[in-house]
Amino acid sequence: MYNKDISYSAFFVVVDKGKASKILEESKKIGVKGGTIVYGTGTASGGLLHLLELYEIKKEILMMVIPNDLADKLFNLLKEVFHFEKPNKGIAFNILLKDVMGNVCEENIANITNRSEKMDYEAVFVIVERGNADDVIESAEKSGARGATVIHGRGSGIHEKGSLFNIVIEPEKEIVFMLVESSKTNTIVGRIKEDLEIDKPGKGIIFVMNVEDAIGLVE
Repeated sequence: MYNKDISYSAFFVVVDKGKASKILEESKKIGVKGGTIVYGTGTASGGLLHLLELYEIKKEILMMVIPNDLADKLFNLLKEVFHFEKPNKGIAFNILLKDVMGNVCEENIANITNRSEKMDYEAVFVIVERGNADDVIESAEKSGARGATVIHGRGSGIHEKGSLFNIVIEPEKEIVFMLVESSKTNTIVGRIKEDLEIDKPGKGIIFVMNVEDAIGLVE
């Protein structure tokens, strides 16, 4: 069941491998009920990493569903304890949710209002067949994106199924997500759509979500 009197957010934290568990531990101290950690890779741009040909950094993505009154507390925690205001410490953002089911808060909190201030960033998600994530990132960066995180998953779309010895095989998928400036979203999405031929069956899916707030984005 979900409580319609409570507004919730999906809170995402992207950090280098090994750091998500500590952030989740500290988050629980301020009222977060729990979270899920998945693994991915992030893109590195310029500097020593490119010189050493270390283009990918192992990442952890922490996902938490929280009542909105905890969002500001979490952002403050990430600033004060984990120093997200500094470069390369991590990125965090939250997305408002319409409905939530499950036990996601310590106590019932009613009459929480959503913040109405419009953020300058949006979250772009691109789901493609394994091996195509680099092409997505390349297209996005050409249009002004400054990096992305890749998560590995599995697909079950009608066009993606194959067979081996009469056993249906669902090919592995790559989910690329990135935070982009709202003014650049249409350009970035359009470029990815064209380069990856997303309109063709089985080529992929793109969706964009509004970001309520964010931290760790360095100009």
